[in-house]
Amino acid sequence: MILMSYLLRIPETLGCSAWSPCLSADVALGTLNLPAERRQDRRWQRDFFEMEGLHMPSRRGFISHSNTLNYRATRAVALSPLDITQLKEFFDLAYLEWINQQIKTSPVRSMSNQAMQVRILKGMLKSMGLEDRFLEAYGAYMCLHPLETFLKHKANPSRLSEAK
Repeated sequence: MILMSYLLRIPETLGCSAWSPCLSADVALGTLNLPAERRQDRRWQRDFFEMEGLHMPSRRGFISHSNTLNYRATRAVALSPLDITQLKEFFDLAYLEWINQQIKTSPVRSMSNQAMQVRILKGMLKSMGLEDRFLEAYGAYMCLHPLETFLKHKANPSRLSEAK
């Protein structure tokens, strides 16, 4: 509900009218009353977009839906290792060292986005013992890095007032 509210309010504050089919009782009831075969895999939705010429997979030059934002972000901005001295009181030392090792040396991180979208390549890497654990470590890093920053500021409050 919060997301729906956000998606409707922001365009309105910018002077655009916003509408959602999910808020229309007729549309919502219509989709709930579709036969099972039309609901399966959202067949009704694909048919509608094809009829309107908007079905992306059938359009020329369609690009994969694979999410490579994390890979691209880490190539654009180098990650500094977590400060283990700040976090070891709260987290397992070996886990923190593993995160730092993964974000520093992941062989998969240096591959191109296109290569990472090839499922066969991912399977081959896994079978060679090079399973990509980088994204797992990156997710942990993105949770722990703000905590590390907070702990540094808490230990030295004058740095926080300087940042303002």
